[in-house]
Amino acid sequence: MRARDSGCLRQSLVVGVVAPPILIGGICRHLSEDKKLQRKLRQDESLIPAAVEEFLRLYTPYRGFARTASRDICLRGKTIKPCEPITLQYTAANRDPEVFDRPDEFILGRENIIAHMGFGRGRHRCAGEPLARL
Repeated sequence: MRARDSGCLRQSLVVGVVAPPILIGGICRHLSEDKKLQRKLRQDESLIPAAVEEFLRLYTPYRGFARTASRDICLRGKTIKPCEPITLQYTAANRDPEVFDRPDEFILGRENIIAHMGFGRGRHRCAGEPLARL
């Protein structure tokens, strides 16, 4: 097995084992403190999918990943050179006030919730996303 392949396998196992308890713990803590939301979700289970998306945004279980640039990239006025490491932190992206109004608050039915990075994006999007949402 190549090192790259073993890294992908290790990454999948770590995320599959570590991420669910982190997210579930965040949800349990949040609901234990927000009794009104807890009652609302119990009374109307159709709100649960929207709540899950907001919980994913607020309590992103997988913190981020690192890559290296393959070519010069200009990002917010800074040039990133080839082979220079780049880190994307989903938790920071999910609380970006330029994207999410009142980013540190739980807002059920947030209009732009689809913009959250709880599962990454593009070709690096989490392969376990459908299973995780179940």
